[in-house]
Amino acid sequence: MKLTIFRKILFVVIIMFLILNAGNFLTVGEKPLKSDVIIVLGGSSIPKADYSIKLYNEGNSNMLLFSGGNTDNKYGEKEAEVMEKEAIYFNIPRENIMLEDKSISTYENAMFTKKILIEHGFKSAIIVTSNYHMRRSRLVFNKTFKNTGIKLTFCSVEDTEFNPKWWFTKYHSINIVLSEYAKIVGYFLKGRLV
Repeated sequence: MKLTIFRKILFVVIIMFLILNAGNFLTVGEKPLKSDVIIVLGGSSIPKADYSIKLYNEGNSNMLLFSGGNTDNKYGEKEAEVMEKEAIYFNIPRENIMLEDKSISTYENAMFTKKILIEHGFKSAIIVTSNYHMRRSRLVFNKTFKNTGIKLTFCSVEDTEFNPKWWFTKYHSINIVLSEYAKIVGYFLKGRLV
């Protein structure tokens, strides 16, 4: 009887631990390493563009590659174009900016940017995306870039509306976490993750 109660309590504790840490699991990131190019994924594009400009200005790379073809933003333009305008506004030379404006998913971000990197002979890249999107991005990019010899570093942008420790306190954050886990499972079932 005592063993059964202990198992039930242990089960509840484990479930609570997993739920409380679900947001933290999604957020992974590394310190930037000097690279040939900084790849910036679309979606909430301006904060990502601004962070990539900061990395550029700190000397982490002299080339920006903005990736994203979705137009479902307040500008009505492709994500890559919105980020390009932001970079030009902050005095990044046009010749130091490349666009990939066909992708509409993380998988396509990885596939299309891989082709560009290989065509240009780039050997290293910093991947920039939202903190909550980083786990899935990292899994997808690592699988897609496997055996290319291209070194990837993953640097996440903090999302002011998503706190990984307190994700369960806001509807927006709950939606993000559930959506990311559903997408991770979907990508896994399609064989798109490491």
